[in-house]
Amino acid sequence: MNGNFLRLFLVKLELLYQISSSLSDKSTTACFDYEHCNTSQGGVHDLECFKIYSGKKLICEWKPGIHVSNSTKYTLIIEQKERNRCEKLTNITGTTYNSDIFSQFNFTVWVVEVNEQPSVCFRDVFLRGRLVRCPPEQIKYERQKDDFIVTWKKKKNVHYQLQYKELNKESWILVNSKVDDRIKVAVPNETAFYEAQIKCIPNDVCNDCKWSESLFIPPGKSI
Repeated sequence: MNGNFLRLFLVKLELLYQISSSLSDKSTTACFDYEHCNTSQGGVHDLECFKIYSGKKLICEWKPGIHVSNSTKYTLIIEQKERNRCEKLTNITGTTYNSDIFSQFNFTVWVVEVNEQPSVCFRDVFLRGRLVRCPPEQIKYERQKDDFIVTWKKKKNVHYQLQYKELNKESWILVNSKVDDRIKVAVPNETAFYEAQIKCIPNDVCNDCKWSESLFIPPGKSI
């Protein structure tokens, strides 16, 4: 009986030693070990990470460098010091990635671009705070003789603005929505084509607002 107890004690002691050694190794190993990679303007750039309104995943997007090819791969490194978490995602072929990271905590994100020669790599880092985007959804329009109405799906505590202009003209005209799901715009030229874009107005709910893709509105029928 005493022999069995001693063997069990030694097994537990060995297990505790292995766990302790693993934690010690992790604490002394840097999360990001690609300092040798370049940060030149010709490499990967414009890394941004954000969460979509009511979504759960962290979305990271970046732009490729000028030396990319079919063999180019990306590595995404996400560090959350408050959770003692270091996640490395390798062999990414696209320029976007969705992560299940717990975005309520602060995080640092790096992206590494590796081209045909493994020794040639570029990097970019994202250090900004938590970003939430609220892109307009289900965008529709209705054109009349002297105005047009643009509508979208209503979101709680999210307000939008619209900019529009005649097609092929330079200057935009900005209009804020008076209600949360539509904007009505009076236009003087009933035969003109118009271009419009929509984005949220930054607030505590949505703090990272980007213009939507352009909506092209043709002339309405004369009444």
